Amino acid sequence: MSERSRHSSEKTKEALQNHVEGIPDAFFVLTGNMRWNEAKGKYVTSSFGVGDENSARVLGTALPAGGRDRVLATVEMNRAYPEAYLVAMSKSRDENKPTYASLIKDELMGKGVSKKNILLEEVSVDTITEYKEVARFWKERSWHNIVFILAEWHVPRAMALFNHIEDFADNDEERELLSEFVRAIKSNALTVQFLDTTKILSTKSNKFKRFFEVTLTNDPGMQARNAAEAKAVEQIKAGMYGGRTLTHKVWEDET
Repeated sequence: MSERSRHSSEKTKEALQNHVEGIPDAFFVLTGNMRWNEAKGKYVTSSFGVGDENSARVLGTALPAGGRDRVLATVEMNRAYPEAYLVAMSKSRDENKPTYASLIKDELMGKGVSKKNILLEEVSVDTITEYKEVARFWKERSWHNIVFILAEWHVPRAMALFNHIEDFADNDEERELLSEFVRAIKSNALTVQFLDTTKILSTKSNKFKRFFEVTLTNDPGMQARNAAEAKAVEQIKAGMYGGRTLTHKVWEDET
């Protein structure tokens, strides 16, 4: 690596670290979308040009979700924090498809990330169940600082749902686990952060910055996605989501 390239790499690393508070124990890579790649003969994480199965199931329309962006962003954060764990998350509802977690792991390793840094979570199927599995990782490993890597469009709903995570407990075990998880956050024993791929990749490259700010912003499919997300956030603000009444909060001054 030339001196110029080394200097640029260090500047990027410093800029990425400025997006994060403290030293993360782990980055949790929230799920994206996958597609079949005929040339490679396997499933791969998808671009924003491919609609995802969850929006098709819930809304009846497959909206852009991305997926590859999570992988690329996680590679950058691994370079900034090489000691942190990377938790690849989630599975498809279609049992004939590989898990999202396995795709993320394979693609991260293909980008040079060490296998020893990667952990798999192959139980969750959506944002809420991902959070429950995050709480289990936290309890098992006694982590103090965790960061979610997710798409920018997902951030408002993801944060709003997380704020009410206790309301999504389905049994006594989950109620106890999630209550303990929330108490750790409220007592500052655990720091939780949300870092979107737009911010990460725009820090890395002006090419990515232009893509997110111009191409993606003006894409009709992404505009529909953002409108659907805004509607979901309004439901959460109103205290209802997925048939659940939302009464608990992690952060009192938030949704």
